[in-house]
Amino acid sequence: MTLPRSPVIAASAVSKRYAGAPAVQEASLALRAGRITCLLGPSGCGKTTLLRIIAGLERADEGEIRAENRIIEARNVFVPPEARRIGFVFQDLALFPHLSVLNNVAFGLRALGREERRSRAMTLLERFHLADRADAWPHSLSGGEQQRVAIARALAPGPAALLLDEPFSGLDGDLRAQVRDFVLSGLRESAAAVLVVTHDPEEAMLLGDELVLMARGRIVQSGTPEECYFRPRSAAAARLLGRANLVPAMVTGGVASCAFGMFPAGGFGNGPAVAMLRPDALQLEPCGIAAEVIDVRFGGSHYEVRLRAQGQEAVMHLGKEPPTPGEEVRIGIEPSRAALLPQEVAAD
Repeated sequence: MTLPRSPVIAASAVSKRYAGAPAVQEASLALRAGRITCLLGPSGCGKTTLLRIIAGLERADEGEIRAENRIIEARNVFVPPEARRIGFVFQDLALFPHLSVLNNVAFGLRALGREERRSRAMTLLERFHLADRADAWPHSLSGGEQQRVAIARALAPGPAALLLDEPFSGLDGDLRAQVRDFVLSGLRESAAAVLVVTHDPEEAMLLGDELVLMARGRIVQSGTPEECYFRPRSAAAARLLGRANLVPAMVTGGVASCAFGMFPAGGFGNGPAVAMLRPDALQLEPCGIAAEVIDVRFGGSHYEVRLRAQGQEAVMHLGKEPPTPGEEVRIGIEPSRAALLPQEVAAD
C-alpha cells in the first residue's frame, strides 16, 4: 500500500478578522506536490484573504501554517514571504514593464550565473509556449500571454508551492479556455503544489485534482471534483458547484422517496431527509412520476426545464427537444447523480 505524501503546505484552523468582523474562520487545507487544488467560493467569502495569509502577505489572528514540515506561521512564529518558498501570482500580474519577457521570468534567478539564468527562463517559456516572445515587452503581449509570463516567472525560482489568485478573471470566452489549457499543461510539468482561487465552478472542476469549497469565511468541504459535485455535505457545498434541486424526502428501508422519484438511501436511517438532485439527475421515464412542465429555456448545450410535482419544483436539463410548458411528463431519478442530506445541513 502506498502512503499519501505529506502535504507541502498545511494550514490548520486559520482565522482572520478585520475590525472584529470574521473574514476567515478556522480554515484548514493541505496542498501536495504535483497536485492542483482549486479554492472555490463566491466573491467576498475569504478566498483571497486565506491565499494572502498562506503567502505571508497577511498575518493570521489564529491558527498554524506549515510549509515542508516547518512552521511558517503560528502565534509566535512568522516567516516572511521571501523565505517561505511560495510563489504568488496576483490578479493584476505585476509584470515589470521595463524588462523583456525573458528578463521578467529570469528576475528571481539572480543567484544563478547569466547563462544558467537564461537557460532556466527559456525552458519555462518553452513550457508555456512563449519562447518566440522572449524578447518582447510586456505591453505588446495579449492578456493570455501576460498571464502565462506571470506564472512562468513565479515558477522560475522553483517554489515548493504556487498560489494563483483568480488567474483567468481578465480573460473571456475561447481565450480563457485556451489560456487555461496552456497553463494547466505547464503546471502539470512542475513539481510544485498549486492552489488556484476561483469563483467559477466549471473552471474549478476542470483544473483541480482536488477542490476546497469556501462560504462565508469557512471551508465547507474538500475532496475530488466528483466527490464534491455528487456527494456534497451541505446545501452550501452543493450550490457552490452549480444548480442543485433540494427536495424534501423520506427514507424507508434503505430507499429515499421524494416528489420526483426514488433512489437508494445509502447509510441513511429511516426518517426525513433532503434529496439533492442535480438537473441531470432528473430524466424522462415512461413509467415515472407525473410532473407538469412550468417553463422551458434554451441554454445552448441543453434545455432547462422547470417542473412541478406534488407541490415541489425542480429544474431538469435535457439535451434533446424538450416538452412544452403545460405538458405533463413522467420523471425518474438517475441514482448516481442524486444524494441525500440530513435536514440540519440542508438549510445552510
